[in-house]
Amino acid sequence: MTNVLELLTDLALDPRQQVAFEQDPEAAIAHLNLSVTERGTLLTGDRQQIESLFAGDRFPLAVIATDPAPDPLPDPDPPPFPDTPGDSDPSET
Repeated sequence: MTNVLELLTDLALDPRQQVAFEQDPEAAIAHLNLSVTERGTLLTGDRQQIESLFAGDRFPLAVIATDPAPDPLPDPDPPPFPDTPGDSDPSET
């Protein structure tokens, strides 16, 4: 199944592979280690049959794992700044 997925990916991304497959599909897939069923299905060009090759397989859409970034706003809110020496409560005087 991996070879089928690789072939379809190559056909989607590489214009030279696309041209080669259009001109001679059998030659374009000859070098791949495909089963008789996979080879026959690909040569039909039938989208539903090709999709059926992947029935039951699950492919992750995306897996992203990174270290979390530091929190830009510390929680809980930081305490207020302490009073400076020159500050005093007006009621104390």
